[in-house]
Formats: sequence, structure tokens, C-alpha cells
Amino acid sequence: MALDITIPGMVHQIVDTVTRQYGRIDVLLNNAGYTQAGVFEEVTVEQARRQYESNVFGVMGTIQAVLSHMRKNRSGHIINISSMGSPTAGFHVGGI
Repeated sequence: MALDITIPGMVHQIVDTVTRQYGRIDVLLNNAGYTQAGVFEEVTVEQARRQYESNVFGVMGTIQAVLSHMRKNRSGHIINISSMGSPTAGFHVGGI
């Protein structure tokens, strides 16, 4: 199933579909996200917001969407995968 984690309604729809089809959710693997390349002064506020929507709030939303199911079943695992790029791979304040 395709999922855009920046759309909360879509996250809940997928969770509902999965729980109806399989009866439970045992594992949530958060592997979505991206790096906004560029030095600090070149990245727009809107670009940074989109990145946070995906990398922070999207991850938070998927966790919130499955937690009640996992608590009800008294089991489950949440795995968050992140990566660290080089200093020039993501927007940063450097060379000051």
C-alpha cells in the first residue's frame, strides 16, 4: 500500500486497513524521510517545513496511529531508522 506520512488521514486509513485485514499490527518500521541539501541561507523556510513534516511530524503521526493497537494487544515493536549525512548533505549553519 502506498502511504504519504505527511497526510494524517492517509496514515489512519492505512492503519485501519491493515488492522482489519490482518487483525493487528506487530511492527512499525519508520524509514521515510529525506535530506534537504544546501547550506542554511540557501534553504527556504518552506523547504525546511516540508522536511520536518516528513522526518519529524510524519514519524510522530505514524507512531501515534499504531500505539493504541499495540497497547490493546500488549505487544508490538517500533523501529525508527535515520541516517546522518555529511555536513554538506543537509541544511546547516556552517563556516561562521
